[in-house]
Formats: sequence, C-alpha cells, structure tokens
Amino acid sequence: MLITISLHSVPDFIQLILLLYFLFSALYFLVFAIAGNFSYRKHFPKASKLNKIAVLIPAYREDAVILHTVRHALKLNYPGDLYDVIIAADHLQPETLQQLSETQAIVVELNLNQSSKAKALTETMQHLKGNHYDIAIVLDADNQTEPDFLLKINDAFQSGCRVIQAHRVAKNMNTNFAVLDAISEEVNNHLFRKAHRILGLPAILIGSGMAFPWKLFQQLISTAKTSFEDKEIEFMLLENGYDIDYLEDAYVYDEKVQNHQAFGRQRTRWIYSQIYFFRLYFMKSFPAFFKKNKRGLAFRSFSTALPPRVILLAVPFLMFILNLFFPTSLWLSLWGTTFLASLLTILLSTPKKFYNIQTIKALISLPLAFILMLKAIIFSGKAKKGFLHTGHTGAGMD
Repeated sequence: MLITISLHSVPDFIQLILLLYFLFSALYFLVFAIAGNFSYRKHFPKASKLNKIAVLIPAYREDAVILHTVRHALKLNYPGDLYDVIIAADHLQPETLQQLSETQAIVVELNLNQSSKAKALTETMQHLKGNHYDIAIVLDADNQTEPDFLLKINDAFQSGCRVIQAHRVAKNMNTNFAVLDAISEEVNNHLFRKAHRILGLPAILIGSGMAFPWKLFQQLISTAKTSFEDKEIEFMLLENGYDIDYLEDAYVYDEKVQNHQAFGRQRTRWIYSQIYFFRLYFMKSFPAFFKKNKRGLAFRSFSTALPPRVILLAVPFLMFILNLFFPTSLWLSLWGTTFLASLLTILLSTPKKFYNIQTIKALISLPLAFILMLKAIIFSGKAKKGFLHTGHTGAGMD
C-alpha cells in the first residue's frame, strides 16, 4: 500500500521540507553513532627515534591560566632537550610576561591589532625560523595533557601518521553548562573522530590537541586567514588528500564553558564557521564523492549542511508536540521517528561515565542551551565582525 502525505497548504509543504531535512540528518548521524560503538584503538610500537617537538600555545589575554599551563607542559615525560614549549603571548599583562620569562618556555611577545590564533601562530613561527623541529603540536592556553602525551604522538608519527587529532576531554564539570559542554565534546569525539576512523574517513580537527609535521604546519598556518584556523587547515588538508588520524588514548584536558554567556559566544563563533565553510565547500562535496582520495573532503563538506545536535534533538520534539494538536498519524509517526533517531544518536555516543545524577541535573539547562543555539544561528554574523574570544578561568586545574 502506498503511503502519501497530503499537502493542502503552504504550512504542510514547509513542514515536509523540514521533516526531510531533519529526518535525513538524524539518520546520517545515527549511522556514525552505531559505527562508533565498534572497537577502535590504535596501538603503535614504541619508537626507536625521538623527534624534536614544538608545543605551540597561543595565549590571547589568558593571564589567568597560561602560567599554570606552561608549568604543566614543561613537566611532560619527554627529554627536555627534545621539546620546547612556545607561547604566542598576545596582549598578556607585563606581570604575566615576567613570570613566563622565568620559566624554560620560549615566549614570543605579540600585540596584534586584529588578534586571531592563526595570526599569533604565524608571527610566532616567524620568530622561530632558526629553530629546527620535526613535529608541531597546538594546544590551547587552558589545556593540560597526560604525562605521556608527547611519547604517544611521537610513536604515532614514527609509525607513519602525519596529521593527528588527540582525544580532548573535559577538565572541569563544575556547572550545568560545563557538563553539557563536556557531553557535547564526547559526542563529537564519538561521531566525528572515532566513527570516522572506523569507517575509513579522516577525523575532524577541533582546534587543540593537534599534531602536524613542522614544515607542513608552517605552510598551512601561514595560509589561514580567518579566526577559525583549525577548520581552514582541515579543509586544506582534505583538499590535498591528507588523512587525519585520531589517537583515542592520547588525552588533552580542556576547560569547558561554565555559563550561558560563554556558551552563547562560543556557539556563535562555531555556527558562523559552519556557515562560512558551507558556502565554500558544500557544492564541492558531490563531485568529491567519486574521487577516492577526496572522500574525506566530500563527507566533511557535506556535514556543513547538518544542524547542531541540540537543534536536531529539539526541533523534531517540538514538531511532534505541535502535531498532537493537529493530529495526522503519519506526521506524528515521522516526527516521532526523527526525534527517536536523534535521541538514540546522543545515547549511543555519550560515554557511560555521564550516566549519573550530575548529568540529570544538567539537563535542566538544556532548554536554555537550545535557545542560545537558535540565537547563535540568528546572530552568527557577529563572528564576522571580530574575534569572539572565550576566556578561561582555570577551572579544573590540578
């Protein structure tokens, strides 16, 4: 029996378009959510050679956290003469610069007119022309790593990896928004890094905990022109057929946003970057599907058209509730299916450690997160006008 939806009005037609978009998005994510539950953990043999590593840390007005981050980074389990901690010190206070100068870190003082990570890193690497490194690692000013982080990166490079995204996890879960942000991070790790690798696709970069061959990173960062340099670099890599590995057992601890204001600023920047790269790359996704070394670019470009997970969860739920007042069994069934697929994606992608009372309490803030995400979509153009910096407080530091 053929099932049809009767389109008697413009609202019905609009609802059909919305339904098709959200249903396809939900099923797309569900495929990756299922795939991510298969085993994936690369173990690399202990390398016989230790590479010279540059740990690059851009710090824009990060006086509250940078000193602690540097001291932690200088204590990693790696020979001290084979790695340098390098700070791109942009608009730091004189007292902070003085304290940093007393450490073994290399401090490059910057005072950029229009600050961005790309500009800060480019300027910093210009100051390092006389230095020789094999690997460049990028961390955020609030990041801490596990003690063996550099050893794991080195082992992976010596085993043939060229571009690596480490496993970034929450350093703090002291507020409802920090918990939601921590869950979001792990859901993204599951869908866009672990599941991508299981299905033979490049992992998606996330701005910190990234490792590159030094010369390659020099070329990439000097080309990046926007305030979302990690996405620019990622698309440049994919266009040139590079693979991106994911080290699930190499941990980087990242401070999560703690209030709705920071959440809103951060998501506004993210939404604008997604729209920006959608305009640049979405149409390129279709021909790229038919080129073996460009399938990573195809899937990544295609993903720029998909909604954020909180939107994908909330809109089908609201449409299901709305259709209860205008009951049509097929509309209800399809919106219900879309919501359940979205919910199942989140459940399958969330680590078991988050199934606790703290998470249940944090769900109280989920409606506000949805409103903030809608606001971020509507006002995403603000990110074009300037660098929307998300400051850090040092929460979760040991």
